[in-house]
Amino acid sequence: LMHTTHFHHYGLTLACIAFLCLLLVAMIIRCAKVIMDPYSAIPTSTWEDLLLSVSFLLNNHGGTTVS
Repeated sequence: LMHTTHFHHYGLTLACIAFLCLLLVAMIIRCAKVIMDPYSAIPTSTWEDLLLSVSFLLNNHGGTTVS
């Protein structure tokens, strides 16, 4: 009886470790893709919005009004 419960816990531990390893591999692959090609990894709409907001802030704080 005690041997079967011990084996069950061992299987559960092994399953959790396997799951964590898969998660780690997935994150490594995702990070590698971002490092290889950062611009395609960022959605274009968000990237454009960021650039527009930065240029808008720069223009407004520069003292010049955009006509």
